[in-house]
Amino acid sequence: KNMSDSSPLSASSSTSLAISYLRDTQSILSKLSTVPPTLPILQKSIQNASNLISNLEMELYGNSDLSDEQRDDFFLKLKQLKKSLQEWKKKMAIMQKEQLLNESHDEHEYGGQSRKYKDKMEKTSLLLNESGERLQNSLRMIESSEAQGAATMGELRTQRASLDRSKHRLTDIDGEQRVGSRTLRRMEWRRFYNQIILISIIIVLILAIVFVFYFGILSRWM
Repeated sequence: KNMSDSSPLSASSSTSLAISYLRDTQSILSKLSTVPPTLPILQKSIQNASNLISNLEMELYGNSDLSDEQRDDFFLKLKQLKKSLQEWKKKMAIMQKEQLLNESHDEHEYGGQSRKYKDKMEKTSLLLNESGERLQNSLRMIESSEAQGAATMGELRTQRASLDRSKHRLTDIDGEQRVGSRTLRRMEWRRFYNQIILISIIIVLILAIVFVFYFGILSRWM
């Protein structure tokens, strides 16, 4: 299936590797949809796409520089890639069964040992069923990992929101401390100003008393 880039991702240094894995996987799956592949090409393409998807998952879970919007966009595209890859794996299983049926039919027509190829078909069918079960188990594990990753992301977002609130509270407290400091400085200045006024009044009163006392004594002598 052809994967569309509905929402562009920023090609910053922190996301370039993840973008490379994503685009390489999309290119592989897109080529499979464009030209009907042979079974060997399909097997090789599925293996390469699986490796790229695994690398992309490790990059997403290990990269702490991605923003929430970028991470959500990547996981959405990753989910689409896994769905497309699963459909191609089903097609590969059908092609393998058809190939075995054709080989068995050809051997039977040309006088081959039909019992031998019947046993081979039964064993191969059993192996394919077991492979399908293992594939389903792997998909369930991947879905469980995605759920755990989503839960972890939710916890990280909650913790970041809590840190942001704490930061805002600290900013508010710092602002209140600055206001309180300015208020204390104004109070200290007013106290100092009042002391100067009080001292000036006392000096004026002393001078007035001295002046009155001096002129009183002077008037008596005269």
